[in-house]
Amino acid sequence: MIVIKDVCKSYGEKKVLNNVSFHISIGERVGIIGLNGAGKTTLLNILSGILQPDSGFKRVSNTENILEKDDVKRDIVYVSGTKSSLWEDLRVRASYENCISMYHIDKDIAKKRLEELTEVFEIDHLLNSIPRDISLGERMRCELVYAFLISPKLLLLDETMIGIDVSIKHKIMKWLENYKIEDTTLIYTSHNLQEVEKICDRIILLDKGNVIFDGSVE
Repeated sequence: MIVIKDVCKSYGEKKVLNNVSFHISIGERVGIIGLNGAGKTTLLNILSGILQPDSGFKRVSNTENILEKDDVKRDIVYVSGTKSSLWEDLRVRASYENCISMYHIDKDIAKKRLEELTEVFEIDHLLNSIPRDISLGERMRCELVYAFLISPKLLLLDETMIGIDVSIKHKIMKWLENYKIEDTTLIYTSHNLQEVEKICDRIILLDKGNVIFDGSVE
């Protein structure tokens, strides 16, 4: 699924990633952790194709350039508190309808999937809202529903629990623990190590752009 070999990335004179290497197989659930500035978000941006490394080798879903492969791009979903999949000027429900159409999701499957996700993430009262009019936590729940509605092969979640109320977060975390689709690879970043421990089986620990640990959660 993912091969990263000696990947480097710098912004000016600041080296953010330094010879990062790892391999992630289909269906793995990997937590990427580290302090602020360790390089986690930059790494996810590279995996998603938003950024290109300065040097090194990257292959995701059997391609070295995601942007050239529309079928690969459709199989990757990246959710972050700083990026949005929702249309700013449309009601949340309309964003989901557009998503179903763009990704050619069977309408019966989409309806069943959306009903389940709406219940789990408790967003029924938000479906007719405009994204800019709701709180950050509410928006993140809507963004997560958008991501899981697609049912991607590679799911990148970057600090996605930010702003979500504790009671609802607990419910979502329980659901994520059981969200294990055979061919879905999940990469999760969070400063909350309890979240990572619950969701992931493997940890990659970054420190100042270097991988200093790659192994099981145990």
